[in-house]
Amino acid sequence: MPDIFAKLVKEISHAIDRMGTDFDTHELILELARENQPAYIRALNESVESGSAAPFKVVHAAIGRSLKRHSHEFGIQEIETGKNHSSPDIFGESCSCSKWKKT
Repeated sequence: MPDIFAKLVKEISHAIDRMGTDFDTHELILELARENQPAYIRALNESVESGSAAPFKVVHAAIGRSLKRHSHEFGIQEIETGKNHSSPDIFGESCSCSKWKKT
């Protein structure tokens, strides 16, 4: 996901600023989507146009990977992996995700 997704990723640090001390990836995704609806929708649409049958999973996985890759830059530390933590996703279904702590 090139340009359009890059714009959404740039907003991750702003979303992190609005989060509490501890948060999980699903909570961050909800905040990111709520505060950046046009960019979020464009990222989903770009995923659909590239042939994805599961655009939410594609975009959300990319956000999760970005958190892991750039956690130091975002000032966060992973305190629980998806193997040990789950929470409701955007559809209300419980599934695994990482839990983070601001550093």
